[in-house]
Amino acid sequence: MQMLFWVSFIFLIYICIGYPLMLWMVARLFKKTRTIGDITPFVSIIIAAHNEEKVISQRIENCLAIDYPKEKFEVIIASDGSTDSTNEIVRRYTGHQVYLDFEAERKGKVGVFNRAVPKAKGEIIIFSDANSQFRRDAVRNLVRHFADSRVGAVSGRKLIRQSDEFETSQGEGFYWKYESFLKRNESKLHSAMGGDGSIYAVRKELYPFPDENVAYSDDFIISMSTVLQGYRLVYDPEAMVYEEASKSVWAEFRRKIRTLSGGIHGYVTLRRLLLPFVSPVWWQLWSHRILRFVTPYIMLTLLFSAFFLYTKGLFYAAVLWVQITVYALAGVGFLCYLLGSKPKFFFIPFYFTIMNFVFVPAFARFVLGKTETRWEKMGR
Repeated sequence: MQMLFWVSFIFLIYICIGYPLMLWMVARLFKKTRTIGDITPFVSIIIAAHNEEKVISQRIENCLAIDYPKEKFEVIIASDGSTDSTNEIVRRYTGHQVYLDFEAERKGKVGVFNRAVPKAKGEIIIFSDANSQFRRDAVRNLVRHFADSRVGAVSGRKLIRQSDEFETSQGEGFYWKYESFLKRNESKLHSAMGGDGSIYAVRKELYPFPDENVAYSDDFIISMSTVLQGYRLVYDPEAMVYEEASKSVWAEFRRKIRTLSGGIHGYVTLRRLLLPFVSPVWWQLWSHRILRFVTPYIMLTLLFSAFFLYTKGLFYAAVLWVQITVYALAGVGFLCYLLGSKPKFFFIPFYFTIMNFVFVPAFARFVLGKTETRWEKMGR
């Protein structure tokens, strides 16, 4: 029981505190330099859309307002079997650097990207979502890193708008700040562990054309494939995109299940990146991504072992009560959620607990073969 306790305790400390701290230290010692230049290559912004009539007009206006030479970019709306007025709205903008790429048959994001990329004129492809909003200088900040020939992809930073209207804004915002810290330091060392689907750019020549019949996490497989090809995936926190928080915890929970289960297919495809001392990012990928799938089981093991050892010493008792306190706060947060209130104080432990245990159904969905290539909006 003591062995279970200490293995699970050290594991959790490593994932939550040890890896971020070690990464920060190693990145400072072995920081890789890169060239940043004021360049303006032709850029194609590709946005996958399925029934986005409520937001697509605002999204196009946002893209057209970016701080980038008008003659140097285009916007391609890759409509994936939209049945509402999305296509009609996009057609109103045609002739203004905006193009509609539509097929009635739904293919999923990878399918529409595979269809749209060959038609794009840009040497740099920027992928984004219909419900996102670029900051005016986001594209320019992304593109400047491609002045370095060793850079194959660049990911921007997603900011969650804090709002009392959506109960997930507090926890989701905290989560993305934590992710931003990891990606910033991973990028200094070599490469960030995956692009963000709302804002990432890839050299067109490196686009991997993934199998559209496999339910990938598209942003992960496309961006990380550049690392497999010998390039770097860098992270620029100044290339900002804004999104609203998920409207409900369960909408975010379902979205995470879909993306995480699809991400496992990506790990299988890019498995060479997991080889210790062969891949330049094996340590980061294992620590940031793979080990998280066993985190919920380790959390339960630590709780179980601490319960049986709490009379054996003050430290065991303290660990037990810290866990009980966190889960109790999460429980109160869940109760407040059911009652319709917006518990800011309780929401971070609630969100932390939910988003750690989401790995269980995500892995089960992958094992049972229930991953899907198509996506549905989850209430953002």
